Amino acid sequence: MNHDELVNLIKTGESEITERKPHFRDDVIYTAGAFANKRGGTIIIGVSDEGEVRGITIGKETLVQWSNKICNSTHPRIVPDIEQHEVDGKYVVTI
Repeated sequence: MNHDELVNLIKTGESEITERKPHFRDDVIYTAGAFANKRGGTIIIGVSDEGEVRGITIGKETLVQWSNKICNSTHPRIVPDIEQHEVDGKYVVTI
């Protein structure tokens, strides 16, 4: 996903295929499972429900840990595409 597509997705808001989450928590895994059982979708981490880009701190292994947590917590296993992006000088992640 390119920068303009992501910014548009953030502005458009939540829908059947888009969720905004301020942090990576267990509800992200639940949402990933729900999207996988439907048409797919995008979870944006680091953005409030209101669309405010808050950003998140991402360590060296963060994305790998998140991917493993989703993969190991779902059955059948979901292997997510996870990308880090910079929006308004802050880091967000798309799953």
